[in-house]
Amino acid sequence: MREYAEHRRKGVPGRMPMSMIRRGGDREEMISLEAQIARVEEEIDQVNRQIREVEKQVLNRDMEEQLQKEEEQLRKEEEQLRKEEEQLRDLLIEVKRAQGSKNPQGFLSKPEGDMLLSFLNELCKVARAGKTYSAQEIVSFSTFLGGNEIFGNQLFLRDCYFEMKQLIAEYFRLDTEKPKNGQVILTGSPGIGKSCFAYFFLLQLLGSDEEVVYQVGAEYWYFDGAEWSRFRDVTVFAPFLITFRGWYICDLYEGQGNYVLEDSLRTIILAPPKLRGFKDILNNGAGRYFLPTWTDEEMSIFIKMQGGRVNEEEAKNVVEDWGNVPRNVIMRPLETLEQAIQTITSMSSLNKKMIAAGNEDLGSPSRLIHLVPSSDYTTISARACSQKAAEKIFARLVRKDWDALIRMVFICSDSGWDWGAGLVFECLAHEVLKKGGRYRLRSLGSGEDDEGAREVISLDVKKSQAYFEVSRTGLKEWKIMENTYCKPKALNFPCMSALLLSDQEVLYMFQMTRTEQYPIKLGPLREMLTALRAKNKFERVCLVFVLPAELERKASWRRAQVFTNDKTASEMEKQPVENVTQHAMFLSMEDVAWLKGAEKGFSS
Repeated sequence: MREYAEHRRKGVPGRMPMSMIRRGGDREEMISLEAQIARVEEEIDQVNRQIREVEKQVLNRDMEEQLQKEEEQLRKEEEQLRKEEEQLRDLLIEVKRAQGSKNPQGFLSKPEGDMLLSFLNELCKVARAGKTYSAQEIVSFSTFLGGNEIFGNQLFLRDCYFEMKQLIAEYFRLDTEKPKNGQVILTGSPGIGKSCFAYFFLLQLLGSDEEVVYQVGAEYWYFDGAEWSRFRDVTVFAPFLITFRGWYICDLYEGQGNYVLEDSLRTIILAPPKLRGFKDILNNGAGRYFLPTWTDEEMSIFIKMQGGRVNEEEAKNVVEDWGNVPRNVIMRPLETLEQAIQTITSMSSLNKKMIAAGNEDLGSPSRLIHLVPSSDYTTISARACSQKAAEKIFARLVRKDWDALIRMVFICSDSGWDWGAGLVFECLAHEVLKKGGRYRLRSLGSGEDDEGAREVISLDVKKSQAYFEVSRTGLKEWKIMENTYCKPKALNFPCMSALLLSDQEVLYMFQMTRTEQYPIKLGPLREMLTALRAKNKFERVCLVFVLPAELERKASWRRAQVFTNDKTASEMEKQPVENVTQHAMFLSMEDVAWLKGAEKGFSS
């Protein structure tokens, strides 16, 4: 042991002092550094063996003091060796980075049998076949999507993918003479297919000679305009991006991989809502868009795409419970909807879940809560994952926490409870309107000083008619039953929360809200009315905003709400819709009091 300590103090043959490490050719230097690191690691092992030997011998009290000194010396030697190892590793990384930024080819490989590489190669082949793809199309592959068997081998091209592609093009100004660089974050409810959008976007890019860096978790892939390779050594990846001038598609998983922020790139970061550092990316100036959950029609197509991989009836039951999220169909949730709803014991617990899903950090979302984007995909609201879930949550709160429910919905509008209170108020309003009866409406004025007039209308809902749910894409073929209360199935249905066509040929479109104003998107409204007129006759359209009674004194709800247009709308599309009037209906605590104890009769 003493001989070893003396041997260390004199230096080990064949080991260069740090100050003398050669800074010559990159490759030779890397080999030298790796050899130095290996020697240092071997010496650390020897020192550790000696320390263990000393610890055993220290039981002999006659040698205790001397052995303790030698153990202390050995531990100092170990600390010195570890510092030297750290310095060597830092220097090796520096050399690798310098070499990688100049010539990445030495750090790239094409791993034989890698399933993701096989998929990327086929994706390139399909992209260069010259075919033009359109929305609602299914692209089939011989390999699995992303190299993962669980995702199957068919890619469904959603409508929103093409809309998102256009938004990204506008963000980077690709149609101008001076495109810009920067970052775009694409996020949304967990399991809705953010990675599938990456495959779609790669399908667009690979048809050209664009260079692409594609990161999947902690794996880094490079397309040089002709073929795909993987970075063998991640230490050269970040410095390579400094000189890279193509697209950087970064598909991050929670706890896997780190993104690189480089302003000279066009970066798309596909991130889960709870990604660590999400706010940091936004603070760096990134654009942000939200993918919507799937429509009923899209989910129907997706389920049929799976063939024998899933049981169709079971899949439909999963969708009815958990909403339109493809991952739930492929990987069924372990808990049942009823078990998840048991975690909501009060208005407070509901609001915490809603806030966690929709706050600035997009915190840890509950499977019960979906992030529903606006029509331009830039903002979100937190909603129950399905109508069934919303109604069950509502019924549970009526039983468990009625007083708090009423207080938060009708009294405490500025209490920070808006997320949960909004969901509950919509459920309350639906139950009241389905019951039918006579309601006092305020006709909203047309100008700043025009407060409108009051009128009383009668909503006669046929109690014999079943509660009807309408899908968005079937509007042209839908013959509405008169006096039947109809509620959309889709959570992001534009312009309305429900509608009713009276036998007087008046179409009532109800919009539940607790906000102090509610701009109306003219484009979606015009599109919807045109579709509904294909099979239905109505002379007048009443937009009815259903509001808590406390908003009745607000000036903003004495006048008509404004119509807004997309920036790409033509002058003709900006023209107002004829025969459309606006009204406000105010619900009070007294209007909903009958619901206390009536939750067993709620629709499900």
